[in-house]
Amino acid sequence: MPAVRSGSLSGWGLFSGSRWTSSIRVPGRDVDAVEPHYLAVSPGFFATMGLRLLAGRDFEPRDAEPEAPTAVVVNETFARRCFPGESPLGRHFFRVNREKLDDQEIVGLARDAKYFSLREAIPPTVYVPHRDDRGATIELRTTADPAVLVGFLRPEIGRIDAALRVDEVTTQATLVDDTIVSERLLALLSGFFAVVALVLAAVGLYGVLSYAVARRTKEIGIRLALGARSAAVVRLVVGDVALLVASGLAGGVAVGLLLARYLASLLFEVRPSDFWSLALPLSWLLLATALAALPAAARAVRIDPTVALRYE
Repeated sequence: MPAVRSGSLSGWGLFSGSRWTSSIRVPGRDVDAVEPHYLAVSPGFFATMGLRLLAGRDFEPRDAEPEAPTAVVVNETFARRCFPGESPLGRHFFRVNREKLDDQEIVGLARDAKYFSLREAIPPTVYVPHRDDRGATIELRTTADPAVLVGFLRPEIGRIDAALRVDEVTTQATLVDDTIVSERLLALLSGFFAVVALVLAAVGLYGVLSYAVARRTKEIGIRLALGARSAAVVRLVVGDVALLVASGLAGGVAVGLLLARYLASLLFEVRPSDFWSLALPLSWLLLATALAALPAAARAVRIDPTVALRYE
């Protein structure tokens, strides 16, 4: 198909829930606690999935031949766990296969990527040549809108081989959206209630300040009659509230940082202590405070001292 830039096969699809783990032995090292995830892939998988090779090479067709030595590509986590501070290229390790050990040679180092789950930490991963013709997931990288091409894929694959049965055709964006649907719902509800709370706080603050100005009209009038500047009147009206809001913001940030480790599992590629994650909510709160205080402050500086002195 003209719109397809590259294609590949893998043992199972992105976020499919399928897993294959195995114990390994590394000569001269104690790595009994390491049980890497295995994924069978074809040549071109890394380019198709946008998974950068940091060193070494991709698989070649000869790697999938039955009698060929098992060449593997490992991810960064595997390299850190099994060969800390060293290049893993050319190193050998053994996969425990029932009662025998399969010798495997590392020919490539791939960048860490979340393939099995978005919620879990990236596990040590070993990519092996795809040799199983009983089933596979086909990945395609396209130059056109993937959603448009989905309808053409089934008949096109059928023309290649009528014996091939396609169970499902979907896009990577859809897979990601389906995986994080609960997080999206939580974010939507949290955002809704945050907006409601912000509006209620602003309305309440506006009411409190308006009441304070009404109660202190005579005092403000006397201050103005004695030559008080507008800035001093504004500080008088909003000073206590500003101090209270600042204390609340500081307390909120402190509690948020204390709870950061419990929130980390709900976030993807964002640290709970990220600057913008803290700065944006604080900015909205300060803006709401300013908008709520502005009418009361403006009313206070416009008070006529002669009228205020007669105010009861």
